[in-house]
Amino acid sequence: MKKYRELLEVKGRLRERKIIYPKLAKYLDISLSAVSNKLNGKSEFTLTEASRIGELLDIKQEEMGRYFF
Repeated sequence: MKKYRELLEVKGRLRERKIIYPKLAKYLDISLSAVSNKLNGKSEFTLTEASRIGELLDIKQEEMGRYFF
């Protein structure tokens, strides 16, 4: 699974901010199953999705590649 450790960090940040998957799915305008697949490394985030999550979780732009690509 690609980027497993980094995706765990993203999941941790989501939990810290009490952002549940359905809320994230609505925020990204994608399905709940798509959010789950992306956060579990089964599919990749688009640049737009990664950028929006980065803004939501206060991830610096220079760190985006480490988490998502």
